[in-house]
Amino acid sequence: MMIKTAGVRRKSLGLFASTCKISLEVMSKKYFIFLIALLAVSNWMVGQSFISEVNIIPRPQVVRLDSGSFRFTSETKIVIPQMEYRRIASFIKEPFKQAANISLQVIDHSPTENFILFRRDKKLKPENYRLSIQHDRVFIYASDYNGFFYGIQTVKQLLPPQIFSKTVVSKTEWTIPVGEIEDGPRFRYRGLMLDVSRHFFSMNYIKEVVDRMAEHKINRLHFHAIDDQGWRIEIKKYPRLTQIGAYRAESRLLTWNEVVANRPDQYPNYGGFYTQNQIIDLVQYAADRGIQIIPEIEMPGHVTSAVASYPFLSCTDQQVLVPNAGVLPPFLNVLCAGSESTYAFMKNVLTEIAKIFPSAYIHVGGDEVTKTHWKQCSNCQKKIKEEKLKDEEELESYFIMRIRNIVKDLGKKMIVWKEQSKTPEGVIPMIFKNVNEVTSITKQGYEVIVAPASHTYFDFYQGMPEQEPLAYGGHTHLSRVYSFDPAPDKMDVKQQSRVLGGQANLWAEFVHNEQTSEYMLYPRLAAFSESVWSLASKKDWTDFSQRMMTQYDRYAFANLNFARSALNVNYKIERDKEKKSAKLFLHTEFPTVAIRFAINENVTAASPIYKDSILLKQDTEISARTFSGNQPVGKLLKIKVEIQ
Repeated sequence: MMIKTAGVRRKSLGLFASTCKISLEVMSKKYFIFLIALLAVSNWMVGQSFISEVNIIPRPQVVRLDSGSFRFTSETKIVIPQMEYRRIASFIKEPFKQAANISLQVIDHSPTENFILFRRDKKLKPENYRLSIQHDRVFIYASDYNGFFYGIQTVKQLLPPQIFSKTVVSKTEWTIPVGEIEDGPRFRYRGLMLDVSRHFFSMNYIKEVVDRMAEHKINRLHFHAIDDQGWRIEIKKYPRLTQIGAYRAESRLLTWNEVVANRPDQYPNYGGFYTQNQIIDLVQYAADRGIQIIPEIEMPGHVTSAVASYPFLSCTDQQVLVPNAGVLPPFLNVLCAGSESTYAFMKNVLTEIAKIFPSAYIHVGGDEVTKTHWKQCSNCQKKIKEEKLKDEEELESYFIMRIRNIVKDLGKKMIVWKEQSKTPEGVIPMIFKNVNEVTSITKQGYEVIVAPASHTYFDFYQGMPEQEPLAYGGHTHLSRVYSFDPAPDKMDVKQQSRVLGGQANLWAEFVHNEQTSEYMLYPRLAAFSESVWSLASKKDWTDFSQRMMTQYDRYAFANLNFARSALNVNYKIERDKEKKSAKLFLHTEFPTVAIRFAINENVTAASPIYKDSILLKQDTEISARTFSGNQPVGKLLKIKVEIQ
């Protein structure tokens, strides 16, 4: 991490001069060169020591550190003069109570020392903050709620990782380094999509995800609560949506791709939904943490759960079942785009949704619409003729435009997954197929949110499949997520201003429980957070990998089921049949750890460090593992390399 150490540099020079009592004006050239060299080494060492102290993720814009530290004690006060920011204090009070058994008091006036003071600075942009840490006091400057909240999150990351523990940790120095931090987000939309439709997660778990989002400075939760396999939000005007649409028949012993289609004689034994009161509580819980929740009400496709509840919504008007995991696309049970009763239904649903979700946005899906029934439906064909539409593709655009008008009348902006159909004016496309589309769509004047499967799909593997839980497929390694840039340099300034931000996405087909969900989210959410918060010019993979070692400790103290896949050893084998030999290549994502290997024996901290390929001339068993110092940090890899 590049850290400005101007203050330290001046102190070092003054200390050296006063100690040696040497006048620079009369110093010989030989001694001057020696002094400069010594100062260079001294400043390098100071910088290195501060790197170990400042492991903030996402990386701040500017960090200036000085010598010394501020110590938290039972006498430390939190000073918040403004009543509207008082609730932020709990986000530093509770960690200290849990991890240190220290009760911090909140007051509205400043004592003489040992305090943290919230001070409003109207010159700072929204969500920006500035920390000024002195030996006996800490100032947090911001112009809005989120700015102060993020300042507190940075203070937590300056503390030892033990602050994230839910139980008291003894023998810990609760100090943060003296200095200044200036920070703010690159993008205003920093989102995470959580799919609770394919598999139902408890409200307590969703709140835990919100907590982790806040710690990573993510400010939008895209709540994917409706899909073919489940309707999860209570709609009071249409109770069958949750009475029927929220449950399905399914074997919990089988994976998503193993089960067979359910039958009418099977009892719906799997699912659940959230009441409107639960949603209202969640919305406030998230707002306290600087997060807006954006509901997604899928339409006109991916909505078999609604069709199963109210068959009149489909073109066939036939009773269908809520599909289980065994059903693969195409999903034929889409909403009838030719029936006015469909639009009346969706208007009523969206009206209730708008009341319980105060977010400025509503996501309506709009992707993967199978038009088989539309082609056979008399109402759809009639609508095509009445509206002078070319075909079913234009009927889809017509449907989206009608829904856009409903959403607009509710005072919201509409988001859709960007597919082939034309996006109506005033709708925000969420790009998920091809990140290169960002350039062409922003040229057309659209605001966009970037969420490409290539970089932000967390249901893909993050390591070698044989070492990972069963996943949807593909690979989204930690370094791949870190390389994500929602607004590439090749775009002009106007285009870049139309990129609202980016979004990570955890689809849940293969995420069947909360433990797996945690594993797929962390640490990839950390890499993503830096891609949407930090300036692109400040990003550096080696630096990030160093800071991640502390982040792993934070996850461990928080008792998260996080993945260490980036620390595992990957391999490739190249065989030479003519020479009857093979070359084994080992690599790991983190350049800051060492790979040690052993041949036909167990690998230990004393095993040799891998530097280049390993030439093998006979069948051999290789053990390999990553080490940080003498400690193993990745999973043990054992492979048998066969020459032929």
